[in-house]
Amino acid sequence: MKQIPSTLAYAFALLCALSTHLDAATQSGKQIEHWTLSHLEERLAEIDNELPQLSQLSLRGGVGSIGYRSAWWQGSEDKTWIEVQLDDTVSIDCVVLAPTIWRTSKDGFQADAFPSAFRIVAGTENAPQGQVVAEFDARDAHLPRIAPLVIPIEPMRAAWVRLEATQLSTRYYDNYPCLQLAEFFVFSGTENVALHQTVRASSNVTGIGGAWDQRYVVDGHSPYLMHSGRGMHSQPFKTQIGERPPLTIDLEDSYPISRIRLHALEQNDTVPQVSAGGLGIPEHLKIWGATDAAFTDPILLFNYRKNSIYDSGPFVEFTFAEQNVRYVQLIAQEDNHSIPLNPIANRFGFAEVELFSSEKNVAEGKPAQMEYTQMKWMRPLSALTDGSNLYGELLPQRDWLEELAHRHDLQTERPLIVAELNQRYAQQKQRLRIMTWTAIAFAIGIGFLILIERNLRLKNAVRIKQRIAANLHDELGANLHAIGMLGRLVKQTKQSETDTSEAVERICEIAERTSQNARHCTNLLESNIIGENIVEEIKRDSSRLLAGLEHELDFQGEEHFERVKNRRRIDLILFNKECLANIVRHSQATSISTQLACTKQQLTLTIQDNGKGTIDRVPPSLQRRAKLMKATVQMDQPATGGILITLTLKLRKFGSFL
Repeated sequence: MKQIPSTLAYAFALLCALSTHLDAATQSGKQIEHWTLSHLEERLAEIDNELPQLSQLSLRGGVGSIGYRSAWWQGSEDKTWIEVQLDDTVSIDCVVLAPTIWRTSKDGFQADAFPSAFRIVAGTENAPQGQVVAEFDARDAHLPRIAPLVIPIEPMRAAWVRLEATQLSTRYYDNYPCLQLAEFFVFSGTENVALHQTVRASSNVTGIGGAWDQRYVVDGHSPYLMHSGRGMHSQPFKTQIGERPPLTIDLEDSYPISRIRLHALEQNDTVPQVSAGGLGIPEHLKIWGATDAAFTDPILLFNYRKNSIYDSGPFVEFTFAEQNVRYVQLIAQEDNHSIPLNPIANRFGFAEVELFSSEKNVAEGKPAQMEYTQMKWMRPLSALTDGSNLYGELLPQRDWLEELAHRHDLQTERPLIVAELNQRYAQQKQRLRIMTWTAIAFAIGIGFLILIERNLRLKNAVRIKQRIAANLHDELGANLHAIGMLGRLVKQTKQSETDTSEAVERICEIAERTSQNARHCTNLLESNIIGENIVEEIKRDSSRLLAGLEHELDFQGEEHFERVKNRRRIDLILFNKECLANIVRHSQATSISTQLACTKQQLTLTIQDNGKGTIDRVPPSLQRRAKLMKATVQMDQPATGGILITLTLKLRKFGSFL
């Protein structure tokens, strides 16, 4: 709905006054798909808490006037309008439209021929064109509905209010486009100033029996029962059949009275109901006022005549010139009419009598008097002014209609929120399933990684053992062979005691050195020993293997040695040891120099001797050990003689040597 602005002050006052019933419409207009889950849940809880506190949308039964129907032979976009002429230029602040209702074959009760697009125009006698105070189209989603449509407007002075249909709907009966309306309320505060006022229309079609007519659109008879659903319900008061004594209400003080509302005996608690409606309200009723109990100064407040069955409803309401009275008396007039078709209709009683002074019901809780034959089944006279009907507490008419409209807004919004919540919950379940299976797959993956890591460790340990075993095999085999040779030499030859002692001494040295080598190779399996100091390991091997030879050691970049992993350290130590063993066995060198240099990018081991070795190819044992380290090995012959062996190990991922 698009509001037409006037002054900022009026707009601010209107928003403050109507914030309650506009809240649902505002919330419904929001894009709930952008709400958070907690916001949706909170809003659903708010709706569920609020709905039980609102009036129930209970529809009337029986027979009664329907409302206004325009001509149906015109096109859907023909200009169709209905206008209420107010008694005087008054301040108005709200328009309420009650749709006519049809029981459809598929959807049950629905608004029938309520306009798809329309505007509300109001003006004064001096402004015959008026001004548009509200406008609706299909985007406002005011259809489908059976509830009244409450249209708050900025307070303004008006002598007439008009509904102009800019897009008609079709009626269910024959799908002809037309305009139908059950009731046209115009409120000034809590008073319906459109009640029983003159109505003009672009066309008017009176239905069979007169149930359709433009005058019925302001008769106060909407399609609903006042069912507040709260407070204590009250049984109506009624006399015996055929008994109609006067009813007097003492207001206990003088009040300026200008309006009366008589609630008929409710018959809609049974299906079908036992009376056509208006039960207990006489066909001819005079309402008198006075300032004294003896009615010495009677004032006729209103003379009511029921001309047809369509003049009755759940309640009838009259307005009259304001009169200052204390006592109000209702007297049924005996007209010379035939006996009614329903004998029980010939009785006197009401569900409630309301008398209004300045929009306040001053009759509530006040005593009532009547001379009647009392029976055990009769309710007390206090039921007439207890402020309740069969369905609970009575409400001001405007409040009641606004609650019905607000209930419609909430009931329209609730399934949207429920659908969005169900979708969110389904998405959460789907995500939870995905996360669960992902977690399971991740756990299985971790398990496989652990198994793979363990398997790699075992394989690595096996490879290290194989390397060390090969090293032991080479060294121990050579040493044992030397010991065997010396032993046979001692046994087969006759030498002097000095020569024998020297041979035995050499055998003991070789055996001791073999034992040390065996212990050292075993210690290489313990990573913590290797991890202490790679420099010490290389020095220890050099002193053991190069005893009696000149040996120079040079270490550069020792701060980077710790970044070399233990497995590579073992490979590096064994590579160095294999190089030294080959030099001792084959090169006849007397001087050897070793340099180990490490930077952030690579590690380089160079070993040079002054022997007589010739370059043929890198020995297979050195190639194999270099390949295990994923390093490169190169053998050169410097101009000064001897052999130069260079091992290069590149820096791998994450700044470490793999």
